[in-house]
Amino acid sequence: LKRHGGYTVAGVQSIFTYEPKRVRATTAEGQVIDELATIVAIGMAPAYGDGLYITPRAQFDDGKLDLCFVKKIGKQVASKMVTFVDDPTCEACQ
Repeated sequence: LKRHGGYTVAGVQSIFTYEPKRVRATTAEGQVIDELATIVAIGMAPAYGDGLYITPRAQFDDGKLDLCFVKKIGKQVASKMVTFVDDPTCEACQ
C-alpha cells in the first residue's frame, strides 16, 4: 500500500477527523513555536514513503533533524495539502 499512495490515503482520511493540538517546539536557532498544529513532522530525509515531501530541505548528512510545522488550518485547506506545498501555513525549520 505504501508504494501505491498509502500515506496519501491515510492523510486524506484523517483530515476529516483530526482536531489540531497545541504543540511547543524549540529550533536549533532558539525559535520557539507554541501554537495549535494540524501537522507536525520530523525528518532527516526530504520525503516519506514514495515521494511525500514533508521535510523537503532535509539532508541525510547535515546532522540535523528538520521540522515541518503546519499551523491550525481548516479542513478544506488541509484536504488540498496532499503533498508539501510552499505555503505560508507550513513552516519548515531545523
